[in-house]
Amino acid sequence: MYAMPDTETTDAPPFVPTDVALCIDPEVYRRLRPMLRHLCVGMIDWNASVRLITPSDEVGSLMIGPIQMITYDQPLWPMSHLRSARQRRLQVLVDKLVDRPPTVVHAISSGSFEAAELLAERFDVDLVLQLTAFRDVDALTSVLVEHTDCFIASSQPLLDRLEDAVSVSADQVHLIRPGTLAGPGPTCFSKPGAIPTVLCAESFRPGCGVHHLLRAARTLLDRKREFLAFLTGAGPMESELRKQAHALGLSAAVIFAHPTGSAERIMVGADIFVQPSMDTALTVGPIHALANGMAVIAVGGGAGDYFVDGVTALVLRDASPEALADAIERMLDAPDFAIQLANGGLNHIRNYHPISAMAEQTVTGYQTLAARRRTYSLNR
Repeated sequence: MYAMPDTETTDAPPFVPTDVALCIDPEVYRRLRPMLRHLCVGMIDWNASVRLITPSDEVGSLMIGPIQMITYDQPLWPMSHLRSARQRRLQVLVDKLVDRPPTVVHAISSGSFEAAELLAERFDVDLVLQLTAFRDVDALTSVLVEHTDCFIASSQPLLDRLEDAVSVSADQVHLIRPGTLAGPGPTCFSKPGAIPTVLCAESFRPGCGVHHLLRAARTLLDRKREFLAFLTGAGPMESELRKQAHALGLSAAVIFAHPTGSAERIMVGADIFVQPSMDTALTVGPIHALANGMAVIAVGGGAGDYFVDGVTALVLRDASPEALADAIERMLDAPDFAIQLANGGLNHIRNYHPISAMAEQTVTGYQTLAARRRTYSLNR
C-alpha cells in the first residue's frame, strides 16, 4: 500500500516551442493504448508538435490531427552482437528526421530506449525515458542513465524501483501517472436480480494467474454461488486454459471472450474485476476497471499504485485459488462493500489519474528541459 502524495503545483517555465519525437513500441502500445491516445491529444492542446516514432504500423491509430508517424525497422540482433549492423539500420530513422530535427526525444518504454538514445545523441537534444514496467527500470544501463536528461515514472512503485536501482538527482525524476476518464458512479451490482459478472483481462501467458482463477471458480460453484466469469485475455496459454476450464466443468459459468471493441466498453455494467497475479507492468485493464466503477480484487505488490486495500480494491497477499474464491464470495455476499470500494476507486482515478494533469506535466517537463538548455547555451 502506498500513501498518495498531494498534487504539487509549480510555476510554469518560459514557453519554448516543443517538437517531440514520441517513441512507442508495439508492446507498450497494446498495454496502454487509450492512455497514449489521451497523451497525444493533450500534447496537441498544449501546442506541442508530436511525431510518433515506431517500428509498428498499428501505432498509426494515434495519428490524431497534426500528429505524424515515422516507422523504422526494428533491429533483429541483440546489442551485444552486430552492433554496427544495428547502427546502420537505425541510421535510416535518423535520415527521416534530419530535415526537421526534434527538440526532445521521449521513449515510453524500454522497447524504444535504444532508438530514442540514438536520436537524442545524433540531434543533440534532451532525452526523456518513461518507466511503465519493472522491466523498464531493469533495462537501464549506466551509459543510458548518463545520457538521460529526465525520467518519468508512471507510478510510485516504479519511482521507488528507479531510485533503488540507479543514482539520479531529484530534479531528473517526475511522477506522472497515466490519465483516463472516470465514470459518473459505481456500476457494480447496479442491476437488482441480475447474475453477478466477474471480469478478468489478464493475458494468457506463462505465469499468469488465470489458472488460479479457474480453480477459484470451481470452488465457488461447489459453494453454490451463482455468477458468470468472462476471460477477455489472449496469449499462448489459451488452449491450455480452455482445457483446464473444460476439465473443471466450468463451461456454464466461465466464458472465454475476445472483445472486438475497446477495453472500456466491455467493463460497463460488469460487477467484479479480478487481477489474479502481481502485475509487473502497468496495463489498461485495472485502471479502466477502477475508472468504470467496478469492484476490484487484485494481488498486491505490482507496478501500479492504484490498488489501495480497503479503499480502492480488495488486495490479496497471494493469488491462491482459495484466496481468490474467498474474495469473490465476499463481494457477492456484501454488495454494499463492493460499491464502497468502487466509489473509492473512482475517487482515486479522479484525483490521481486525470488526463489534463498527465498532458500538462509532460509538456511542462519538456519546457523545463528546453529552458535549461537555452539558458546553458546563452551562458557558455
